[in-house]
Amino acid sequence: MITDEIKKIIEELFNATPSDVGVGYGTKIKNGEMTNEESIIFFVPKKIPLHLIPENELLPDVEFTLSDRVLKTDVIEVGIIKTFACDPSCYTWTSTPPTNRLQHRPIQGGISLTSQTKLGFVGTLGFIAVDVATQALVGVTNNHVVIRDASYTSQRNPSGLIQNEYDIISGGAVQPDSAFQNGESSSPAPAAMIGQVVRYVPISVSGGVNKVDGALISVECNPVIDIAESFKQFGLTYNSPYVFATTTEINNLLTTNPMLFSSGRTTGVKQGIPCPLRTFTLGFAGGVSGYNIQGTSTTIPFTDIIMFVRPENDPNLATVCNYPIFAGDSGSALVADFSGTSKIVGLVFAGSEYYGFACRIDHVASELGIQSWDGTTKPYVDSTTISYITVPGFNSVKTQVSGGDTYWQVGAYNLTVPCDISPTPTGTLTPTPTPTTPCCKTWAYYGGPFGTGSTISYVSCEGVTILLPVPTFQTGTICAISASVISGSGSVYTEDSSCDCIPIPTPTPTVTPTPGLSPTATPTVTPSETPRPTPTTTQTPTPTITTTPGLSPSTTPTKTPTPTVTKTKTPTPTVTKTPTPTPTKTPTPTPVNAAIGPFTSFVTFESYTC
Repeated sequence: MITDEIKKIIEELFNATPSDVGVGYGTKIKNGEMTNEESIIFFVPKKIPLHLIPENELLPDVEFTLSDRVLKTDVIEVGIIKTFACDPSCYTWTSTPPTNRLQHRPIQGGISLTSQTKLGFVGTLGFIAVDVATQALVGVTNNHVVIRDASYTSQRNPSGLIQNEYDIISGGAVQPDSAFQNGESSSPAPAAMIGQVVRYVPISVSGGVNKVDGALISVECNPVIDIAESFKQFGLTYNSPYVFATTTEINNLLTTNPMLFSSGRTTGVKQGIPCPLRTFTLGFAGGVSGYNIQGTSTTIPFTDIIMFVRPENDPNLATVCNYPIFAGDSGSALVADFSGTSKIVGLVFAGSEYYGFACRIDHVASELGIQSWDGTTKPYVDSTTISYITVPGFNSVKTQVSGGDTYWQVGAYNLTVPCDISPTPTGTLTPTPTPTTPCCKTWAYYGGPFGTGSTISYVSCEGVTILLPVPTFQTGTICAISASVISGSGSVYTEDSSCDCIPIPTPTPTVTPTPGLSPTATPTVTPSETPRPTPTTTQTPTPTITTTPGLSPSTTPTKTPTPTVTKTKTPTPTVTKTPTPTPTKTPTPTPVNAAIGPFTSFVTFESYTC
């Protein structure tokens, strides 16, 4: 069982070892055979003689004494195995595309998905869950499947490419990031739209902890959702709602060793013999390559990840087959069979030739604010209530509270867009006029201990902080685009419906955008999204998995005999990404007075009964 104590050891070792070394918790392998010895495993690109390794890069060959057990160490070489001796029926997807790629109504987990901002790439809709805040049904997938740049705005370069997850189009209207199923076309028909992207977990490029690559999409009523069908996983035989596994159940996956199942866009259904899946490592910490950060493919560090394999002789993991997942399976659910009850344990997001990687479902649920769906009637996201706010400057805040609603970060605006981007109830933006003096929202003061001579600090439309004296204890108006910060206590300002253009004192700029990015070099695996074209039947020897912030071309591998881990140990979680570039959309907003800083955008939504 993996514990917090073991996770701490993994984190410390990962930070102390060379950047191309991954670390995880698993079972030691001796002479090509699995043992029952719990072990801290180092995943290296290639084993080389000790005398050729610099002293500062030697891996520790020690035992770790814990409060309740002793852990040995093991080293697994990745990227060497070139075997395809597994049952060929597991690879029919290389010649016959699975029906997961077709359009399905009602929708279920395991089917093809893309979004407006990622046209040209395709991933998988993992499952339908419930948004805790609104109790609305939402679809769950990876952020790299539906988001073009999921990084925190604080880690973006204001001089680089600035992207948001919705576009301002002519007249100041919003073009949302629509979700399409199927996702196989770069020009999807209107009937393919099933909802909109409404939330994602921002990615920390450096200096932060990433445990989840996840995003939510809204889903429409019938025929998109059917209460009696949409809780299922496409092609899997389990016909009851899939609950989320508990933290304890996930921590014990190596001990209980349940059969794992999954259904994904590219490789289709993986369920039991002859195509089994099993847990290989828990608590994996390593780098995942291929994330788009301002147009640049970047390796992102992840921690506490589930690593799984496809064993040739289940459940013996000494020899593993290739492609437990493949490009395009990103976003699919990883399901475990607990004594006849199927539960979701993870959200698949990356892979290499022999390994799959999944975010733990307890982390996914916590960071996305979701719970499992019990199959009962629930409300839906009301698309007319999807609204946006902007906050001057780039920041690392995941959520922002405004007007009593919680908004989630959805990207950045460039320096020339209108600062007020709160859409009308119809879902379109109200563009800010271009006056001779700045146009700002009016805010009203509603009492509290706020005396004569005190000051209010607020931010104008140009991203400038100004101090405005409040002469008396009374209702007044000030200019702001978000809740004011009051120097005092007990006072509340709420937005008024008017928008007044008033003279503004000489501004003092306060927004200092965070300079450029610092990509983190670490051992790499890659998100397994794929460019739209389906895999061809042409087979090539020793294929490489290509991908990008979630997608990679669908090259079709060939099959050859599988050696045991004695000679060449575990596969490498590295991949070469060659994505089909997604057309970049550049919004054409109406410029206002010269803007002084970039803006971070946030989104929220409400629900309705179908």
